[in-house]
Amino acid sequence: MVREEQLLKRIQELETENEKLRTQLNRRTSGAVDGAAEQTRAKYADRILDTLPDMMTVWTNSGVITELISSEETNHVGVPSERFIGMNIRELLPEEAYRNVRANLDHVLETKRGSTGRHDLTVDGELRHYENRIWPLDRDKVLCMCRDITEAVRTQKAMNDANKRMKLIEQVVSLGYWFYYSETNEFYAPDILPVLLERESGADSVNADYYFEHFVHPDDREKARQLLHYNPELGEKDYIEFRIVTDDKVKYLRHRVLRESVEKGHRVVEGYVQDVTPIIERYHELEILKYAVNNASEEIFCCSLDGMFRFANRTFLSHHRITDDVAKYSLNDLKEGQYAPDGFEALVDRLRRNGGVLQNTCSYELPDGESITMESMVYLLDDSFSDQKVVWFFCRDVTERVRQGNELKELNRLMEAILDNIPVYLFVKDPNDEFRYLYWNQSFVKHSGIPASQVIGKTDFEIFPNPADAAHFQRDDLELLKRGELPPFEEEDSVVTGQKRIVNTVKMLVPVEERKLPLLMGISWDITERKVIETELLEAKVKAEQSDQLKTAFLANMSHEIRTPLNAIVGFAKILPEITDEMERASIINIIDTNSDQLLMLINDILDLSKIEAGTIEFVDIPANLTDLCQNIYCTLIEKTAPGVQLVFEGAFDNLVTLCDPGRLSQVIVNLITNAIKFTKEGFIRYGYRLREDRVEFYVAADTGLGIPEDKLSTIFTRFTKLNSFIAGTGLGLAICRMIVERQHGKIWAESKLGEGSIFRFNFPYRKC
Repeated sequence: MVREEQLLKRIQELETENEKLRTQLNRRTSGAVDGAAEQTRAKYADRILDTLPDMMTVWTNSGVITELISSEETNHVGVPSERFIGMNIRELLPEEAYRNVRANLDHVLETKRGSTGRHDLTVDGELRHYENRIWPLDRDKVLCMCRDITEAVRTQKAMNDANKRMKLIEQVVSLGYWFYYSETNEFYAPDILPVLLERESGADSVNADYYFEHFVHPDDREKARQLLHYNPELGEKDYIEFRIVTDDKVKYLRHRVLRESVEKGHRVVEGYVQDVTPIIERYHELEILKYAVNNASEEIFCCSLDGMFRFANRTFLSHHRITDDVAKYSLNDLKEGQYAPDGFEALVDRLRRNGGVLQNTCSYELPDGESITMESMVYLLDDSFSDQKVVWFFCRDVTERVRQGNELKELNRLMEAILDNIPVYLFVKDPNDEFRYLYWNQSFVKHSGIPASQVIGKTDFEIFPNPADAAHFQRDDLELLKRGELPPFEEEDSVVTGQKRIVNTVKMLVPVEERKLPLLMGISWDITERKVIETELLEAKVKAEQSDQLKTAFLANMSHEIRTPLNAIVGFAKILPEITDEMERASIINIIDTNSDQLLMLINDILDLSKIEAGTIEFVDIPANLTDLCQNIYCTLIEKTAPGVQLVFEGAFDNLVTLCDPGRLSQVIVNLITNAIKFTKEGFIRYGYRLREDRVEFYVAADTGLGIPEDKLSTIFTRFTKLNSFIAGTGLGLAICRMIVERQHGKIWAESKLGEGSIFRFNFPYRKC
């Protein structure tokens, strides 16, 4: 409002100034002749010429000055009259002034009539404006009257400038004059009416009734009719405001009736109108903004540089329990120092050093005891109304966000701990950035021996030393992007120790909104042990199937092995009483004894195997002389060797005594030699022992035996295994030997070539007595 009053006052001043300038101009340009009689002119001609301010000279038609008619005081060319008489005007005037004067002279000579022109001269360093009027006197001479019109030009220029300023002000403030003529019942406002009613520029008037009916808002028509009369009771600040509607657009107008006059018996009302639509709209915007600021959940307030409050919204006032005028308080008066912990002056200094912007997060306790966390944005800004700096605070309550953020951080820590400690290898790649790694958990670090710091932000080619591995990984990644999914796959990998491990890997795509391509996540877990167990189970299954087959063969063989000696014993026992010949009876008795021994050995093998497997067999370790033990075995088995076969004991020591179970040791050696006797028809069967470091190694070698196929060497020590089903035996002897040796913490093995004989070796720890 104040600014509008100032503008209106300035307009009135400009109007007054224009009126004065117009009067001055009329005075300077009006003629000086008053219509006196010719006698008066003749009588006072010289005195009149002397009093005229114009310089009057007589020229020849070529421009040569012949006489100065006016007084010397009117001479303004800078040359005394006695000197310029006889000079051409070309010699007196500057080039541009001469061209203007000469053009006017030529026009007079051509038309034989008087003419007026203008030219400029610099007099005493000041630019002056002159009007030259030239009349023809006779055939050879002309009269030139040169008048200084500088003040008139300046007055006209000032008036034009004032008019321009007034027009500009009217345009800026959408201001215009109007007149109401009661005679025609019309409003006349050529400057503003086309703009207000959005008509063509020629529409400079409108019927009052039509205007009120078709343009004025229905609710404002009664108020608008006050324009038709001047009310002297209205003060200078009383306006008539109403709305008009054009093309469904509402405009707000502010009128003032200035005066009312009577012309030719009819009233003429004069006033001005201003389109205040932008002001009202800005006011409404300001009200909306004020409403939004006061109802915002954030604290919004402003302080001057001395810390005094200039503004505070309702949220701030409510938080701090301020009920009176906030302008009475300073920021330093608040008990809570979170806005400026080091003082307001220090805050302003920080703002200046930081480019006028600061961000801060702090926690404090409200007067009611509630603790909140505020996030503040502080700005140092210019106040255009006071030409001073002010500090604006925008503080948001982020208590809930901080709480959720802390919970999220805790959850992230928990998830990170879980992901780092689960026994799977987890990684994440970014296909948007050349498949660079974004995550690599601790299990993967332990598995690969590569720290996460050397992986994050790098590609497979930068991490893995073998380019083929990196290329393989990249092919899988590209295939996943192309197809959208991949089935789980197994692959062999080397851990940091160099050990080969088998891992099962699943790769999947994880969509992320802010990224063009989804992230790639891979999960791998070590299945080496599972594979080993699967292999062992498979081998166990095969062995079980083989064992079942062997057991079936064993039972079939047992039926034969038991029935054969038993039939011989029973059969020969029945006929023995009938035999009278002593030699024949002795032969039958020998057959019965031999078969009884075989049957007893068979039963003993079965019982020993059962005891060993059940863990009930007992080992009694006593000092034993190994050489004596081997010689006793020699004496026992020498009679059982076939003709043409030599049994040789190769004794390396006279006396070697060790702690062992001599019975079980003899059982192993006897079984090995007995097998050698079965499969050796001629040649040598050698046996003996050696001391190798801390172990005693025995051997039984049949140099001319049948030999064992190489693919059977690993199975001959299993139960029920017989390589030749036509040779008597249960297939338990070597299995019993293996079990006895292993129970003595030893090892047994065979070396053989088919057709070249075999060597059986076993060892056990040497224990001194």
